[in-house]
This record gives sequence, C-alpha cells and structure tokens, in this order.
Amino acid sequence: MEKENVQEAYLAADKEGQPVEMLLVVETQGYNGPIKLRVQLDVNKEKLSRLTILSHEESATYGAYAAEEWFLQRFSGKDASRDLSLVKVAAANAQEIVAVTGATITSQAVLDGVNQAFLTLRKFQEGN
Repeated sequence: MEKENVQEAYLAADKEGQPVEMLLVVETQGYNGPIKLRVQLDVNKEKLSRLTILSHEESATYGAYAAEEWFLQRFSGKDASRDLSLVKVAAANAQEIVAVTGATITSQAVLDGVNQAFLTLRKFQEGN
C-alpha cells in the first residue's frame, strides 16, 4: 500500500457540542499521480456519508471513472468501524467494493484513502 495522508480534518458538532460529522481530506497515490479525496463520515453511526474526488491525474479512458458518481456511490453508507477491501467481479459482503474495470490501481487508491479516513475516525473515537 502506498502512502496515505490525511491533510485536513474537521468536526461538525450539534448544538450540545457533541461531534456528529467528520470531514477529512485525504491524499493517496493513484496510477498516474496523487488522488485527493474528501471523505464525510457520520460519527455516531460510524458510516461513510459522502465521498468526493477533489483532484486526480488519472487517465480519461479508465482511471477517471473512479471520480464518477456511479463508482463513488459504492462507498456510501459503508461501515467505518472496519476496513473495506477491493474485489474485481462481485462483492460477497458489505465491506467489499467492486473495482473499476481497467482501473484497479486507481480503485485501490480511492479505497486506501477511504480506509485511512476510517482509521482516523476510529482513533478519534478511541481518544487517540
């Protein structure tokens, strides 16, 4: 696994001051260069709320598909208490993400960035 880097982290709180959302900007290494992700997590439900690709240098033919909504939706609602894994054909369980055909490295880079965000949330909840 290549280097992942949480570049920014923000917490949104409710009116009582309790954290409800965590927003992270994570950079990971794709096939052609860095991929910058924005990962929004529901702190209480430990679920991924939204995933956005902020920037990438992947090819327009295959790699750029990983920035499209149909791929990013595969991450929506995933359990942040456990890491995700990448599969090539069909997901056998809820924590598996099907890769973009022809863009496995790019798909893995996005997944690695999401897993880094999940780890950051888990450490926050453990008080580390």
